[in-house]
Amino acid sequence: MTEDLTTYTEVNDSHSRLSTTSSKVTLSLMDQVDRTYLYKDFGSSYFNNIRLMFTGRVSSGTNNNGSCDIGFANAVGDASGWSNYLSVEFFEGVVHLVGDTRDYYLMSADTTYYFTLERNAGSASLKIYSDSGRTNLLDTLACTCNTGAWRYFYPAASYYTNDEFDQFSGYFENFDFQRMAAGQHRVIGMML
Repeated sequence: MTEDLTTYTEVNDSHSRLSTTSSKVTLSLMDQVDRTYLYKDFGSSYFNNIRLMFTGRVSSGTNNNGSCDIGFANAVGDASGWSNYLSVEFFEGVVHLVGDTRDYYLMSADTTYYFTLERNAGSASLKIYSDSGRTNLLDTLACTCNTGAWRYFYPAASYYTNDEFDQFSGYFENFDFQRMAAGQHRVIGMML
């Protein structure tokens, strides 16, 4: 069952750059001035080991350093205020996996990619595929990250730069969280 994004909290979107339906968040020229984000509080130490599958597309309308983060953190706010977090950070032409270290993959705008994010203890990986069946692997990114658990999930968050010309456009959809049996990892599925 997919997450109902209408139950998430939308913050500081004075220019209506972020729109949500029950299953989709769309960003249209979201600038890096307003500290715009969509998040949900799942409770203390909720996210530990993670597997998150999603599909993503960044629009060619993304400008300069416009970015959008999908992330896990213990702080409420845009991505510039997170510490000890895990994030998939999208720009036009590149995606970063960010924790204590970072890795990146060069991608094309207006192209659909399929991602699988996994986090176990102090490491994370992001597999990037060109097909929905996840059979054509393009690259695997890796980073180290803290070993603690996170409270908040962000389907979309800006990164404050105080530059109105840093704008992001794209969409994320069909977030699907699944609880696993005791001793197994938390599994999160999402389409972008």
